[in-house]
Amino acid sequence: MLLYLRRDLEQFAVKKWGGLEALDREFERREEEKQRRKEKKYKRSVADLRRRTRADEWEKQRRERLQLESEHEHTFESTGDGEQKCSSCGLEIEVEEF
Repeated sequence: MLLYLRRDLEQFAVKKWGGLEALDREFERREEEKQRRKEKKYKRSVADLRRRTRADEWEKQRRERLQLESEHEHTFESTGDGEQKCSSCGLEIEVEEF
């Protein structure tokens, strides 16, 4: 493990960035970039949550339209090409055949 003295790091940083003000600007830029990435990740997770919620709501409305009970046992029938369809609710799934 390598350890560096603070003064050596400061000298290197001043040499690389051209001064303490430029070093501060770079630090701020990196902090802003980090915050931007966090916000992007948060927005993505919120969008995913909204999408899943919409899917759940759509499924609930579909059940009401088809007058299905809230829970039922799927009875799948093969439709060919690795796909199966539930005979009572119409749910279609893909099945991998080995």
